[in-house]
Amino acid sequence: MHFEQCDFDGLDLAGLPLRGAQFIGCSFLGTSLDKADLGGTRWLDCRAGQAQFRLADLTEARFHRCDLNNTSW
Repeated sequence: MHFEQCDFDGLDLAGLPLRGAQFIGCSFLGTSLDKADLGGTRWLDCRAGQAQFRLADLTEARFHRCDLNNTSW
């Protein structure tokens, strides 16, 4: 899966299987990603202020030039 310039602001993406996805220039402001499978994901130039990543699987996930201000892990 490849997402570019997508707006996920405020959505509930909790528990979704997103393993291996690539996010480029996407916005996740206030988004819930709790318990999501984010293993092996790649994040480039994304904004995720106040996003929630509690209990998400982030094994080998990589974040580059992302704004993760006030996120919950």
